[in-house]
Amino acid sequence: GYVQDLGKIETGGGRRPCAYGLVPESGYFLGVTILDDMLDFGLIDLNKNTVMTQKGIPFSYNNNTQFIDNLTARTDEFVESLGAAKDRILGMGMSVKGRVDAASGVIYNQMNSDGYPLARIMREKTGIETIVENDTRAITYAEYLSGDNSDVQNALFLYVDRWIGVGIIVRGTLYYGKSGYSGDFGHITFFYDCKFCQC
Repeated sequence: GYVQDLGKIETGGGRRPCAYGLVPESGYFLGVTILDDMLDFGLIDLNKNTVMTQKGIPFSYNNNTQFIDNLTARTDEFVESLGAAKDRILGMGMSVKGRVDAASGVIYNQMNSDGYPLARIMREKTGIETIVENDTRAITYAEYLSGDNSDVQNALFLYVDRWIGVGIIVRGTLYYGKSGYSGDFGHITFFYDCKFCQC
């Protein structure tokens, strides 16, 4: 049920080949952005079409138990709102700022400097296969895939907000380096002084 026959296509000569493609609504992927004080949710189909988004859902880091319970509850609420599509979610990707070991799904933040296996816990609690990635690297890869980068194999993505983040693409894939945290500048933060900008 994932593949459909698109019929014959025209070519310059010879027998016309059959074309096949994915059935967009046969599967979905859920994206979750974890911010300091809110959550953003998005759902895409197999053709990368945005099906539904929900942004600015109140959320905050507390202690470990409250953090997971709150995150799970908000995620379950969004999934339940999807109707029949909820049974066709194939995976969930979560992005969070700070140090993230994408291979293990462990996050290191102000809540737990020793590491927290967020991917495994969310997979167990929601039943959805989950990956976790640093927010800048997630944005980097999304930008790389959404543009016309057929001739681009190496790229840098600079994310400037109240901090600086860098995503690195090498040979068409995200580059993590030896430690797994390449591009992570650490605690470089911009502070704005209203007496200069008059905001």
